Amino acid sequence: MLFIKMDKRLRLPYYRQIVDSIEKAIRDGLLKDGDVLPKNKEIASYFGISEIVARQAYDALETKGLIERIQGKGTYVKYRPVITLPLRSLYDTASMFIKLGYNYDRALKMIDETNDSIIIRTVDSADGYPVAHQTWWLYHNPELLLEAIQEQDGTFEVYQSVMDRPINRLENKLFARSADNVDAMILGIKEKTPVYFIRSLVYDVDDNLLLKAESVFTAEYLKFEVEE
Repeated sequence: MLFIKMDKRLRLPYYRQIVDSIEKAIRDGLLKDGDVLPKNKEIASYFGISEIVARQAYDALETKGLIERIQGKGTYVKYRPVITLPLRSLYDTASMFIKLGYNYDRALKMIDETNDSIIIRTVDSADGYPVAHQTWWLYHNPELLLEAIQEQDGTFEVYQSVMDRPINRLENKLFARSADNVDAMILGIKEKTPVYFIRSLVYDVDDNLLLKAESVFTAEYLKFEVEE
């Protein structure tokens, strides 16, 4: 409640003061995505105002897309910064996050093994928000590639440095699709919201498949722009 400021001497409407206070707290980082906000009656009781005023403030914040009210659960901050990257970094997002000053992290979530490959799953985040999840099939030098993927800056050139087979070509295909329940759970988004799906294939000079990767990026909070 300390993040809400109200001065009854001002001519500014009470609901507007509540809206401005919560917006400022979000902007300053005092309130983060998913934080629980006080109930209408709690605000009303604390400041000695009508619950209608508190509800009006939440209506305005909901219209701005800054909060979410869930029936039977409460009111939550709904704010994740939208990250904009140049289109040329579409297949090299990790190094661009770092270059632009974001706190980038890649978390290894699963390792599995088949007869011909090692399969791993990773989740990428920027400033603490998940932006992508990826599945990798490593067909050649899997142990070295596993280490490279965990530590890499997002470029396939890193893989070249640990391979004894020169990379001949990289194929990337981009698809737009809707988030399924797995995408929604991992990326913290709603089902059926837009995502970018990228399938990448890396071949050596003899056209042997070295690596396959499938990446899903949230289109809601990650934008790619064409540079002029």
